Amino acid sequence: MYGNKTIDVEIANSYSCYCVPGYEGSHCETNKNECSSAPCLNKGTCIDRVNEYFCECSAGFSGSRCEVNVNECEPEPCVNGGLCIDLTADYLCVCSSGFTGKDCDSNINECASNPCENGGICEDGINSYQCICPRGYTSTNCNVNVDECKSSPCKNGAVCIDRINGYICDCVPGFVGENCQTEVDECASSPCIYGSCDDMVDGYYCNCYPGFYSDNCALEINECASQPCVNNGICDNRVNAFRCICPPGFTNERCGDNIQECASNPCRNGARCEDGVNHFTCKCVPGFQGVLCEVNTDECASSPCNNDAITCVDGINGYNCLCRSGYTGDNCQININECSVAPCENGGTCVDGIAEFSCQCAAGYTGTLCEIDVNECASNPCSNEGKCLNLVNKYECQCAPGFDGLSCFTNINDCAENPCGAHGECVDLIAAYRCECTPGYTGQTCDVDINDCQGLPCLNGGTCYDEVNGYRCACVVGYTGAFCETDIDECLRNNCKNKAYCIDGIGTYSCECNPGFSGTYCQINDDECASSPCKNGASCVDGLNRFSCECMQGYRGATCEENIDDCFSKPCRNGATCVDGVATFRCECAVGFVGDTCQTNINDCDPDPCLYGTCEDQI
Repeated sequence: MYGNKTIDVEIANSYSCYCVPGYEGSHCETNKNECSSAPCLNKGTCIDRVNEYFCECSAGFSGSRCEVNVNECEPEPCVNGGLCIDLTADYLCVCSSGFTGKDCDSNINECASNPCENGGICEDGINSYQCICPRGYTSTNCNVNVDECKSSPCKNGAVCIDRINGYICDCVPGFVGENCQTEVDECASSPCIYGSCDDMVDGYYCNCYPGFYSDNCALEINECASQPCVNNGICDNRVNAFRCICPPGFTNERCGDNIQECASNPCRNGARCEDGVNHFTCKCVPGFQGVLCEVNTDECASSPCNNDAITCVDGINGYNCLCRSGYTGDNCQININECSVAPCENGGTCVDGIAEFSCQCAAGYTGTLCEIDVNECASNPCSNEGKCLNLVNKYECQCAPGFDGLSCFTNINDCAENPCGAHGECVDLIAAYRCECTPGYTGQTCDVDINDCQGLPCLNGGTCYDEVNGYRCACVVGYTGAFCETDIDECLRNNCKNKAYCIDGIGTYSCECNPGFSGTYCQINDDECASSPCKNGASCVDGLNRFSCECMQGYRGATCEENIDDCFSKPCRNGATCVDGVATFRCECAVGFVGDTCQTNINDCDPDPCLYGTCEDQI
């Protein structure tokens, strides 16, 4: 006995020492190296201990033997829809379209290549860009010049020339205005001098007043051209008339009548008068002589008659003095006062002379006796068809409508009171005016704002707002353009993700997703793990339109549906029967053996017969 332990001394080779776990050698003197079998996987470093080992795993691995690949994709490092692929001690982000960077956190600047032409401003989006085009350009990259002539803005046969953000109308003759919408009033400059003007397209026609002719009625008709005055009468041309100034001895309108000088019976004493041109001849009866046959010869030879009497009329045994006008008496010795009978009319002053008198007429009268009212209208002083009223020493013109002034020479300015208001230019006419309205207004006085919306120019349900000489279309959602004629391509600024196909609608768009994505913008990576395809407790890893299963220990297969045969490597020793389990096995040991793998021979040495060692049981 050694203490309370019984020591059996066997004959040599009847026993062997069975070392405690972790030691070996004939006397159990050597610490067993558990790292000799290289149990640490994936380049892990093995640290030996007593009856065990410890694995220091390289980056990216864990587990007692470094057999577990650390999933660097948990928690999800990839942002903006990026797909994480686990690597060894690292991960790789497969970024959604439009993103880049280690974690897909950088939005790719699609504007970096300057895709917008003609001064367009580029706005970067997600996997897209939008060009804000300057006026006059359109399309995705602002490379299409908008054809402003497409709506045919030029009127009245004008040719439209397209410009950048505008157009120019080349008007046909007779039309003006931005759109050649205004017919030129060729009468505005009053081209007809003595006539009325009829406006025509690219021209005018003058209706001449009587007495005038030519294209502009500027030439007066010469009524004397036909030589209407006879007998050498002088023709005085008038407006639409003529006057003949007859030579002595002729009269009437055309000087066609010979004046009868014998009509006054100038021949005395029964003499016969013979008429001539502007004179007459007296044929005296016997006993008389002289121009008028007024001379009776004889008794008068002594010249008895005074004061230069006309003649002495011989009589029978006497004579008779024929006194000159202004004298009387037997011998013509008395001067007669011709003013005694007040012969001057109309306030004229009488001045007595010898056998005569003269009248100094008051202003406005003429004639020997001031009996004639001077016709101040004879010179036709009233212009522009004014009617002349003859007055004493003056005249008065009754002007035709539209004229004023002493001689009706002044055209009344019918535009003086600005009848056309603020929206028209007044053109003065004769007794009238015409308003030339600024674009956008009409009416006699340009007071009516033209409703440019009347023709319903706005398309596709757009609302028309009338403006001055134009209109503005307020388009419903989804349309644009001057007439709301253009369906806005909402796909130009779409937010469809993950290379989805954009389908344009009216005021909206929809995204047609690629397999593996869903959501309004295809922004959702479909979770193929949602249906729990992985079996036997495996972890499902979602991918793009696919999944992978991280199987629990003991299973394999695409969906971890296959139980790994843990008995395949024949782990049970000493003739034991292996019963397969899940990630494990159970050994049914043969008689005489125990342990997980039946590796232990039942210790028949108990109690320990060996003093300084372990008794090794034999089979």
